[in-house]
Amino acid sequence: MLGFTAKQTKWQAFFAVAIALLGNIALATAAQSQPQQLQELQEAIALPNGTYLYGEAPQRDQFNQEYLVFTVDQGRVQGASYYIQSEYACFTGTVAPDALQLAITDPYTEEVSDYAIALQGETVIVAGEAQRQTSLKGYHALGELGELEQTLLTACTRQ
Repeated sequence: MLGFTAKQTKWQAFFAVAIALLGNIALATAAQSQPQQLQELQEAIALPNGTYLYGEAPQRDQFNQEYLVFTVDQGRVQGASYYIQSEYACFTGTVAPDALQLAITDPYTEEVSDYAIALQGETVIVAGEAQRQTSLKGYHALGELGELEQTLLTACTRQ
């Protein structure tokens, strides 16, 4: 009986070491893939090149609601913040992994203020494939630009 116990103990020790080694390999692999997954998530949240219109309200032309119209080109942002039948302010900035980092110019004093708007991403299924879509936290995407938005965007991107 002692011989059986000794063999069993050797096998148990062998399996314990093998499991420990496999566990360490799995942990090392997971640790290496986490930065890559984080980078992929950050890249997925970033806004691609294009023209955007967002509003605090889910519909256009609502009084006392802020609207943003802007372009993104290679991570650089230019655009305008405005209210219906009120003033507007031009801004420039960059797309960071988790926010739009903006410098907004006061239209009256020409003072520049820093402002950040958080980006949020969600996964949606398009044609059977999962895709990441990015939006501005606290704002609603409003689609195509109207005449007012195009005029404001032109005024703010000429500078």
